[in-house]
Amino acid sequence: YEKINGAFKKGIIESKAEREIYRKIADNMFLEGMKSAEPKVSGWKIWACYRAVRIFGRWAASAKE
Repeated sequence: YEKINGAFKKGIIESKAEREIYRKIADNMFLEGMKSAEPKVSGWKIWACYRAVRIFGRWAASAKE
């Protein structure tokens, strides 16, 4: 999110909608990392963490506008 926010401040990412697209990509990368982790992470933990990131990450991704 720090890189996304930095790009938004510099005008590289031009709109809040575009920033949300990049946030979704970052969150999906987090999800894929959890799914492919060794040792394996149980499914409920993967989805609980992913949902928490999706729900609460929006404040981190929109910080310091």
